Amino acid sequence: MRVTLAGYNYIGHFRRGELKIVLEAGGMGCYVNPKDEFNMFELFRVFDIDPEDGKMLESLTGKYCRVHFDGQGYPKMLQHLTNDNIIWKVG
Repeated sequence: MRVTLAGYNYIGHFRRGELKIVLEAGGMGCYVNPKDEFNMFELFRVFDIDPEDGKMLESLTGKYCRVHFDGQGYPKMLQHLTNDNIIWKVG
């Protein structure tokens, strides 16, 4: 799937925000929210981005990954396109 949107989504009605990543492919889409900032390092690695010295979440836009779904159709894991050892589990 390809990332079509990545950023901070603020919802004024609830006075809260969230990091949001939208993935789409072949007429279907899903979104994931990172559970914490520590967990973000592996997320960037899934997309072949080295976040060591700082990267914007928007740098994920246009990048591809494999998405694994659970039995109910929710994303459970993102995986690097060619390296099976690089995964990010949805929290």
